[in-house]
Amino acid sequence: MCEHFCETGAKAMSYFVCLGLSSCNVDSMIDAINPCKTFKTKILKRDKVCFAVSFHENSPLKGKRYFENKNWIAVFAGDLIEGFIPWKLVLEALENENYKVFAGFNGYFSFAALNKKDNRVFVVSDRRSQLPVFYLINDTCMCISTELLTFSRLPIEMQFDPEWLWELLFFLHPIGQTTFFKNVRRMPPASILETQIESKEHRAIEYTSKFLKKDDLLEGKDALEHCYDVFRNVIPRYFVGSKDVAISLTAGLDTRTILSFCPRLDNVTAYTYGTPGCSDLVEASKIAHALNIKHQMIPFDKDFEEQLPSLIFETIYVSSALEGVTRSSLLYIYRSLTDAGKKYPLILSGIDLDSLFRGSLGVLRGTDMGRTFTTGEKCINEVYWEELMGDSYKRFKRCMMERLDTLEAKYGRLDKPESSMSYSIYEFSPKYFGGELAIAKHFSTLRVPAWDNEIIDLSFSVKCSALSFSKSLRNYNKNPIDEMTLQAYMISKNAGPLGEIPVYGVSPNTFSKGKIACTLVRTMNLGANRIKSILLNRPSYIPLGNWDKWLNVTLEGTINNLLFKHNSMIKHFVNPKYLDSLRNNLSDPIIAKLVRAEIILRSFFNNQKDTFYRISS
Repeated sequence: MCEHFCETGAKAMSYFVCLGLSSCNVDSMIDAINPCKTFKTKILKRDKVCFAVSFHENSPLKGKRYFENKNWIAVFAGDLIEGFIPWKLVLEALENENYKVFAGFNGYFSFAALNKKDNRVFVVSDRRSQLPVFYLINDTCMCISTELLTFSRLPIEMQFDPEWLWELLFFLHPIGQTTFFKNVRRMPPASILETQIESKEHRAIEYTSKFLKKDDLLEGKDALEHCYDVFRNVIPRYFVGSKDVAISLTAGLDTRTILSFCPRLDNVTAYTYGTPGCSDLVEASKIAHALNIKHQMIPFDKDFEEQLPSLIFETIYVSSALEGVTRSSLLYIYRSLTDAGKKYPLILSGIDLDSLFRGSLGVLRGTDMGRTFTTGEKCINEVYWEELMGDSYKRFKRCMMERLDTLEAKYGRLDKPESSMSYSIYEFSPKYFGGELAIAKHFSTLRVPAWDNEIIDLSFSVKCSALSFSKSLRNYNKNPIDEMTLQAYMISKNAGPLGEIPVYGVSPNTFSKGKIACTLVRTMNLGANRIKSILLNRPSYIPLGNWDKWLNVTLEGTINNLLFKHNSMIKHFVNPKYLDSLRNNLSDPIIAKLVRAEIILRSFFNNQKDTFYRISS
């Protein structure tokens, strides 16, 4: 029997379940779900079944993180905005196969449960698979985990899947269920994986359909009022559960929109990061002062640059290889902000609001995938990819065409705005921002209102969303005033100083005066700022992060040692001659992806476990 455990103030962020592995090194696998040593962990065993769960003691989500009675063992990972884990409802739903219950849960989450009576294991993914869950099932064993690192600790040989690398290079992230381990799959969205322990027979069941565009879209004042009502009902709940809340604050609209719905500002600390002098740091400081709230700035200064060579390795380790090296600043940010998990048990972020309501998928611009969204045609730059992939090009091209066919079958023609929105919601966001979540969860609970079911559904219900402003539209004509109207309306209606502070050159309150007035004010303000920059002899634009410098200078030695030495493993998967031609251009977009893959190859597939810190030294 597994021992009983109840932790009423803890939040489980990671778990693993192993079946049929008698030689499983439990201590090593626990380290895989608690790499920063910021969690408490609990092991639960029954015969050859091993459950382990890791958790924060101080969390906005209350209640015990696993459940046991004579019929069930179950564990939970993630966060639920409802504020508690409804174990009775969950287990009754699994018992009676009433799986549609899970469609009503808000947050990112996963449940794993063993029914002792009939020896069935159930695994539940959240509605968009924002919290990743991975599984390996073969004739002798089954392993389930929220951390890919877990699978490197299994006493079985794991093989690298080159299709993961191809997807990373082409799409900027893996697609669907692909992982870099062959035979390890990622749970699809809104799914139940049901496995019979004895036979290892398993099936996947979808418990709800995808979000879809409504037939009759709201527009005009009706749409603005409906959006305001939804945001007013949803966003305040994201601040509940802690008296010590941090919220990201930038020069843009998204975090300002969320902050305008904050029920209490006296327990909120805004935080901002970036290169000293960048617009986010400058503008956020003004906003925090106007609101009279605490503000913590995290500059990418000399201290950050000194840590960067080790941060790229730590980032891949801590994120279980879900995050890339050019976002390794996130580890520095969350560790600094929380003092390594000691402060701010709850953090809010405005990420993804732009992709829902302003159609922003800027990282895809200039890529083959970006051109596919614009034209609706499957675009592959054959000259470039053949040069990069060498002998693997034909297999690479065939694989990418198959993936593009699969995406079109799932989401429809990719040049339609509703298709690009679905791609963003189900593919891009869970993979691209999943790495950030994987880092942040080791130090705090990260909440993202744009991932709320009601807000996502809202974006498919109104014209003032990415359905109208998608950068994927063939005839897209950027009009920032139109794109900003919805969020400006909500900020202005909430009143207070946020309505008076300009964003991108125009204050939210100005929008009530009409489009012409907004355009004139914006043009005047932005023009004045440019003139001021010229007169003061300072750059008009300072980047948020100076990755051109960091890759070519700060990380030059590290990258050379990884990619351009005789023991480079990535050379077996790309054309070595083309790779060598990039030696003097380390800021080429492909370099960071190859560095990420090289670290993964050396750490997971070099017959040497736990080599992250050794290869970084």
